[in-house]
Amino acid sequence: MKTKILLTVLLGGSLCATGALAQKDPSLYSRYCLRDSDAGTVTCAYASFRQCMAARTASIDDCVKNPRLVSSRR
Repeated sequence: MKTKILLTVLLGGSLCATGALAQKDPSLYSRYCLRDSDAGTVTCAYASFRQCMAARTASIDDCVKNPRLVSSRR
């Protein structure tokens, strides 16, 4: 009985871990990236240019096409 419970717990845990690993990284499929000039970061999480522009916090922040998508389509 203990073995059956242990196997069930282990199987359930491994399925949960597999699901977490299978989630996609948004930077792999988002079309636009926001370059935050103050923080020095690039966040690729925007489906449209307009959405990216709306997320800017300073007028010098910039929205660019996701370089990962551009390079992967060559």
